Amino acid sequence: MEVVITQTAQDDIRSIRLYLRDRMGKQAAQTFLDTIMVRTGKILSAGVRFSPYLDTPIPEVYRYVPHRNYQIFYRIGNKTVYIMHVLHSRRDIDSLFSGIPR
Repeated sequence: MEVVITQTAQDDIRSIRLYLRDRMGKQAAQTFLDTIMVRTGKILSAGVRFSPYLDTPIPEVYRYVPHRNYQIFYRIGNKTVYIMHVLHSRRDIDSLFSGIPR
């Protein structure tokens, strides 16, 4: 099984890194990147053991794992884990998933 970080998730990570760099410095931004990559790798070994995101129309599709003040949202394909989003816990996460068809 492999992990694929979607373009959307890459954009999320990039935005978070820039935010942290501007407010806390380069080291904080690099530490975030390092730890988020380790955490996404752990999804491979845990897979479906992490919670489904129940506030979506199809909760069995999206799962998430917390990482500090962030949530890592992912989907599991046949032999691939797709990292879909990395979002701060205080964001209106439900609105991002409101467009998912039932």
